[in-house]
Amino acid sequence: MSSAGRTLIILLVIMMVATVPLTAEYADAASNKDPVVPASEEINVYGYVTNLSDQEENTPLENVTVTLYSADKAIVQTVTGENPTTTDAEGRFDFDFVYESEATYYLTFDYPGYTVRSLPDLDMTYEDGYVSFQLRPNMVDAEGNYALAGSADGYHAFVMVITTGSVYGTVQGISEDSPFGLSGATVTIVSTDGMSYTTTTGTNGFFSIECPFGQYTMTVSCRGFQSSESVTVESGSGSAYSVTLVQNTSEFVFGLDVAHSMMLIGLVLLALIVGIVAALHAKYRNSDSEPILMNDLGDFTQQDEDDIRHP
Repeated sequence: MSSAGRTLIILLVIMMVATVPLTAEYADAASNKDPVVPASEEINVYGYVTNLSDQEENTPLENVTVTLYSADKAIVQTVTGENPTTTDAEGRFDFDFVYESEATYYLTFDYPGYTVRSLPDLDMTYEDGYVSFQLRPNMVDAEGNYALAGSADGYHAFVMVITTGSVYGTVQGISEDSPFGLSGATVTIVSTDGMSYTTTTGTNGFFSIECPFGQYTMTVSCRGFQSSESVTVESGSGSAYSVTLVQNTSEFVFGLDVAHSMMLIGLVLLALIVGIVAALHAKYRNSDSEPILMNDLGDFTQQDEDDIRHP
């Protein structure tokens, strides 16, 4: 074959290679960037929530409230009507809904005392309590459903961790109908399992107690004021609590109210009486004159009596 023929064959081979489609691997990678579900098609999405609070191993977190939102942060109407839903014993949740192609959806996860720590997918974002996501081909499982996260005992689940909050607010005192920030008041909160936390108010009556999330019973007391009634408060609620203590209306003696002052005075008087009685008893025991006893009158005669009456 002539050199011109060989050159022609090489050019034809190059042209044929140039027209071969992209490899399957590259095509799949490219398609992953595009939504795989056409508009208005009913699908199922699911995921898992794990608890990592012990920092040792992932464990399923049951009874987490999961809510699905549309792009405008409106709650999505699901096929089954279960929105929000809750995770089961395996930490799993799922939704059946009509997916709009290229739309961004959001999830929220609510569990008392917990917050979202990490996400299963780098393309997901967490902002202001909302987790955003879009569906991609690599999310499809063998049954044609879309897995937003792997199982709770793996590394690609929605991870939640326990957090702490605070109970805070102000304590006011009222004296002659004039409220003021009450400093030095003792604020105590007690949880349902008996854990107690205590602090004292500052110069402006403000207090803050760091504690685990949950409900507590709070009482406030201060010397010279009537103690508050027990009230139920919640850590991490985001609400400030205000308590007002009324000053005792009685006069104070030695820094005590009248009731305690009367008790003190009573004890002092009792001590004085005991002291006086003891002193008198000691005085008579030490006296030189001894009392005449009835037995000493055994030899007393009528003449002695007449002599006494008529000296």
